[in-house]
Amino acid sequence: MNLLKAVKVNALRDVLFKDRPDRRDQVDPAYWIRSTLRWYSKTFSTPLHVVEELPLVDVLRAYYEETFEGMSEDELEDLRIRVTETPEEAAKRLEAQTLQEADDDAFLQEKFLQEMAAKEQIRLKESGKPVGIPGEPLKAVMVSDPEDGVVDLRFVDEDTFEEELRRIDEQDAARKV
Repeated sequence: MNLLKAVKVNALRDVLFKDRPDRRDQVDPAYWIRSTLRWYSKTFSTPLHVVEELPLVDVLRAYYEETFEGMSEDELEDLRIRVTETPEEAAKRLEAQTLQEADDDAFLQEKFLQEMAAKEQIRLKESGKPVGIPGEPLKAVMVSDPEDGVVDLRFVDEDTFEEELRRIDEQDAARKV
């Protein structure tokens, strides 16, 4: 690989991964310095070669002060907590945040399925097909066929839901044998 292409690939990697927490460790640490120097050069109309000669601590201080001045009090308080927390506190906070996000996802998925079931119930009523017990909500059953990779999402009444679960359990047991 020639030098120009190598520089291009590295620059692209750094720009693509800088905002992705799962890939941030692949960003060249010098990228952050170069990015901050470019910010200083643009913000204060100073040629980049002059900015590179300034003490790095002065450039960083200007960057952080400018960034923090644009934040709300709540954002500043959150940042203060994150900056001053110990590694153990950070791990605990991230674990709680991950659990909360999982709970939020499960809640949204359940809400979506309930809305879809209600729409399906209305559609079935309008079509004249049997809907199950009147007034009882439908439940979602997701069935996947590993042989053809098809996933089927159906809305059924409570009895059919239980039958489908038993059938799926039997299929799973048969596959394990």
